[in-house]
Amino acid sequence: MNQPLECVLQGAAPGGPAARICPSDSRDIILQYHGTYTFDRYWTMDVGDSFRHRIWTNGGNGVSTVPYLCNNNGQSTGANCTVSSTEHHYGYLGFTYTTKPWKDLWNSVFALTMTADHQNVDHHVGMVCSAALRASLGAAVNQLSCPNGNGNVGYYDENPATSAYWESTQGITWVLPLDPRHGVTFTTNERWGALNFYENPGIFGAFGTTVGVPYRWNSALAMVLSKRFSPGFTLALRHQDYHSVPQGTPFVAPNAIHVGSWDVIGTFHIDTNNMFK
Repeated sequence: MNQPLECVLQGAAPGGPAARICPSDSRDIILQYHGTYTFDRYWTMDVGDSFRHRIWTNGGNGVSTVPYLCNNNGQSTGANCTVSSTEHHYGYLGFTYTTKPWKDLWNSVFALTMTADHQNVDHHVGMVCSAALRASLGAAVNQLSCPNGNGNVGYYDENPATSAYWESTQGITWVLPLDPRHGVTFTTNERWGALNFYENPGIFGAFGTTVGVPYRWNSALAMVLSKRFSPGFTLALRHQDYHSVPQGTPFVAPNAIHVGSWDVIGTFHIDTNNMFK
C-alpha cells in the first residue's frame, strides 16, 4: 500500500528557521499469516505472524531506507546504496470477546480485543557511518560498529540490553445495525497500544529522542459504513485516522505523523458450502 503524509512546517533545529517539509509517498509491503478459532459465539482466538517492510521517502528527495546490496559486497556506499531497514516482524496471540446485541442501544454489538505481540530485537542494523552520526549517539556510540570507517556501511545494535520486545494492543469495536433488513451497518473501531510498531526504526539520537526505541502509533480510529447488496457482494465507505507518538522522527518533535484516509471497499464473498455439496 502507498500512503502520503501531510506537509509539516518545522524548524530545522531548535530556534532555527521554519521549513516546509512535504514527504513523498511511503510504500509498505505487509505479509500476514494467521489462523482463527471460534470457541463459541462470544470468544474467538487469533494467532499469527506479521511482517511489514517500508520503503520510506522523506523531504521529497527520493532517498529510501530499503537495505539494497551496497558496493563492495555491502561494505561501501554508492549512488544506489541504501541501508537502515525499517520493518517489523512479530508473532501475536489475541482474544476477542463479542457481546450479545444490546436492545437498549438499537441492538448494538460490542467486541473487545486484547493482543500480545512478541518481536525479536535487531542487533545488526545497517547504518552509514559518519562523524555526525557518532556525535549524535552520545553514550550509545559504542553500539555502532564501523570496521570500514566513515562513509561506509556499519552495524548498529539498537538495544543490547534485551533480546525481545513484548507489547500489547487493545481494541474496542461498536457494530450498529442501521437497517438490518437492507443490510446497512455502521462500525467504529478504536485501537491503541503497539500500533505501527517497528523492530528497527533507526537512530533517532540526532533528533533529541531516545536511541533505539521503536516508534509507533498511539491511536488508530476506523469508521465504516457498509451496505450488503447480495450474499456475494458488500460495498463499504471507510474513514481512518491515525496519530503517531511524537518521537522526533521523521519530523522534529513535537511534530508527529497524522494520517487520514477515505476508502471505498468492495468485498466479494464466495460460499463454497453452496458450490460443493
